[in-house]
Amino acid sequence: MNLLPLENKIMIKKEYLRRVFVLFGTFFSLVVFSGILLILPTFYLLNNMKDDYEKQLSSYKERMDSVNSSGTFKIVSDLNKKINILKKEQVNLALNLVIEKIINYKNNNIIIKKISYEKVLFKEKDKKDVIVKEKIKIDGFSLTRSDFLNFLNLIKEDKDFSNVNSPVSNLLKVNNVDFSITLEF
Repeated sequence: MNLLPLENKIMIKKEYLRRVFVLFGTFFSLVVFSGILLILPTFYLLNNMKDDYEKQLSSYKERMDSVNSSGTFKIVSDLNKKINILKKEQVNLALNLVIEKIINYKNNNIIIKKISYEKVLFKEKDKKDVIVKEKIKIDGFSLTRSDFLNFLNLIKEDKDFSNVNSPVSNLLKVNNVDFSITLEF
């Protein structure tokens, strides 16, 4: 049982709440103030780093402008384009020689319907080098199985071609043989 009058009870409760708010306000202000003190050095450091990076960027831009104005960039890009053209011509030349070899191996009883070219790039495990495999698929027609076998043997004997594959279905017919050969070079 509390013997204090009601007015004193209300006044004590108000005083208690005021002290609690003052304590929380003081604590919150202290946390905010210490946070600002901890963030200020980082802010100034980052601001200085930003200024340094902007200076470096402007110097790089000035250098690039001087390089571009001297025409060096244009010369390098022109040379790269010419090198790419030459590389493509070398690949096409090698492919033309391979196709010419294949055509020279056929006789009058063999008709080549289609020659497909495929270039495959892949990486072996634990190696950094990219391996290039070039494949040619030959679809054609032969009047007899023996003509086809002679053609196939000539291709297999050529050391420029590797992994010459001819399905067994090429040998089923004796006459009018539709064939398909896959080879790598």
